[in-house]
Amino acid sequence: MDLSGEASDALTFYLNNYEMIFHYISSGQKRILGDSSNKQCRFCERDQNQVSFRKDAHAISEFTGNKHLLVHYECDECNQDFGEHLEDHFAKFIGFMRTNSQIRGKNGVPSYKSKNGKSRIDMGKAGLEISVYLDDPIVDFNEKTEELVINGHTQPFIPLSVFKALVKYGINLLPAAEVENFRNTIKWIMDFDHDTSKKAGESPTEAMVLRQFVPGPMPFRRFEAALIRRKQKPVTNIVPYMFLLFGFGNYFYQVHLPYSDHDVHLRGENIDLKHYPLSFYNRPEEYQPQPHGTDLSSHEKIKGQEETLSFHVGNPRKAKEMVTEMKKKQNSFIRKFKRGFRWLKEILTAPFT
Repeated sequence: MDLSGEASDALTFYLNNYEMIFHYISSGQKRILGDSSNKQCRFCERDQNQVSFRKDAHAISEFTGNKHLLVHYECDECNQDFGEHLEDHFAKFIGFMRTNSQIRGKNGVPSYKSKNGKSRIDMGKAGLEISVYLDDPIVDFNEKTEELVINGHTQPFIPLSVFKALVKYGINLLPAAEVENFRNTIKWIMDFDHDTSKKAGESPTEAMVLRQFVPGPMPFRRFEAALIRRKQKPVTNIVPYMFLLFGFGNYFYQVHLPYSDHDVHLRGENIDLKHYPLSFYNRPEEYQPQPHGTDLSSHEKIKGQEETLSFHVGNPRKAKEMVTEMKKKQNSFIRKFKRGFRWLKEILTAPFT
């Protein structure tokens, strides 16, 4: 991998300080972690004689495109609670981006509706279809960059619920021998009353999630997930013990698992979190990953967080004409854009930048 600058420094940092202890790339075959003959929930610690394990418990939510990586050690009650109180917030947080990246969940690629419910984006037979009304504009054309710009928003979500959902995914991937080191983490995840829950955010980086948007048509075509663990003799000890890494569609997430018994010395520290170096950094500049740091420490609900995507279209002249025509028509006019996008980039508005 030919890297330079910050990506090269990050590669050296992770090689010096971390080892990979779990790695999964979807092959289309179901893989279930844990012991099928002796099921015990690693969250509530009840066994198959006390609770049921009938549901398919995905290690990471199915709406991220994870169809085949499941676990035996998440009971039906905890699965239901996590879905309602945590994972639903993550689904709402990434809903607009899931549609545009064509991430298939249990019911296919979700549709996106604008705030007033008129303009929308749907998955059609030939690709994405963007339906736009004049009095509900979500599409514009950037003449300088010759890009189609789509403006959207998230559904209401609680940032801390999103963060807990991501950490819970990491707990699901832990080797059995590591679970006891994260009992405090599990207890914190399962406290759904965020006003009384131990506050993530005691240090500026404690609830920070690192995201990378990778331009292009589905760079993570196959769902991928990994865990990396701090080496016994790292170059620096002021780094988190465990990171969850996972990629789907155009997105790569990097989440440290807080409150480990091995991270007591980090409490209150401002840790320098580095984006994990992806192989995509050796591509031309316009196709390279776009890193973001996202603070998810707030327990206040965020409503309608604005987000923007820019698409490089196959025929810029035609796209410009369509947008110009749309702006001249009456409110009842609707225009559908069939997907002819070559690559895209993400623009996030404050506070998620």
